Amino acid sequence: MKKREALHPTSILSNFIKNSTMILNKLKFLLCIIAVFFNFSIFSQIKMNDYAAQWKKVDAFEKKGLTQSAIKEVIGIYNLAIKENNDAQQIKACMHQIKYRNMVEEDANENNIFFVDTLIAKAKTPAKNILQSMQAEMFWQYLQNNRWKFNDRTKLTEEKSKDITTWSLDKLHETISKLYKTSISNEEKLKTTNLDGLDAIIVKGINTRQLRPTLYDFLAHRALSYFTTGESDLTKPAYQFTINDDKAFAPANDFAKYTFKTKDTGSLYYNAILLFQNLLAFHAADTKPDALIDVDLQRLMFVNNYGVMQGKEKLYETALKSIEDKYPTNPITARAMFARAQIYYNRGQQYQPLGNTENQYEIKRSKELLDATIAKFPKSEGAINAQNLLTTIYNHP
Repeated sequence: MKKREALHPTSILSNFIKNSTMILNKLKFLLCIIAVFFNFSIFSQIKMNDYAAQWKKVDAFEKKGLTQSAIKEVIGIYNLAIKENNDAQQIKACMHQIKYRNMVEEDANENNIFFVDTLIAKAKTPAKNILQSMQAEMFWQYLQNNRWKFNDRTKLTEEKSKDITTWSLDKLHETISKLYKTSISNEEKLKTTNLDGLDAIIVKGINTRQLRPTLYDFLAHRALSYFTTGESDLTKPAYQFTINDDKAFAPANDFAKYTFKTKDTGSLYYNAILLFQNLLAFHAADTKPDALIDVDLQRLMFVNNYGVMQGKEKLYETALKSIEDKYPTNPITARAMFARAQIYYNRGQQYQPLGNTENQYEIKRSKELLDATIAKFPKSEGAINAQNLLTTIYNHP
């Protein structure tokens, strides 16, 4: 598959967490975003002091291995930035504090997650939303890296401690969900904040900016990456939400308006459905439908993966074909064609010459659609995936 847009390590925070743990390493790209948003004055048209002299001292201390001196200087920058309402330098200083604390403090990983609360408390939209999304991911990465510690832990009646090592899986998931939801609050502001200020650190791929045109899109898709994960480690209520309604495969406009009823409002899957609805409604009137098609295909794949309704495969196939028919000239449609070809390929794998002959010609059908995808949209992501599947078919006839 071709890569989506990736952040290029050229911003002021590119090497920021070079020696930190996996949790913070995986957050490099988001920290870059924070820096670039502020550096390009998306939040303010006032040119702020860059504190060049102070940062020069920090760099000198770091090169000499004088971490404590560097921390002291960074705290000074942070306090001055708060006094001068310089959000860019405040966040930069906080990120450096996290970096240096990781070097010198025991249990810094857990403490740094809560240290982000300091930034959130002082930030305003849209900076606050970015930080909340960042903190949600920090909690999520902590959960993934330490899942084995929580396997047999029972949820307590109240879990108010900031000692994350004592939390249950349910408490972690509740916290992550709340942060991701909060990160996409104040929608109107986020939906009018574009990402033009990120050109300096974005490497453009085949799937370019039109798929994530606003900060809301960016943060919403980050939230979706969590809500569309499995729920195997969550405590399920008796009224557990399941994707069993055929309307989950309905055309985008109908799906976006439909009410999926459940008491299980904490379900990750239910929240994913709501977020898909919101994104589809947001992009329904777009002149260029790229972002709409992209999120709609993600929605259909998600429902196909986790839906439990009867006739799911046929519903998925029909929905994909509807996208192909509605957007016949858009290259993103190649992904729908490829997904449909995958259905036929999977059916063909069930063919048995001396047994089940029902799907005898499905591999042929898949190959024809893959060839059509490549011919129609030769430079698309779908075409590349189609070529890969064709190679598999020819190598394993």
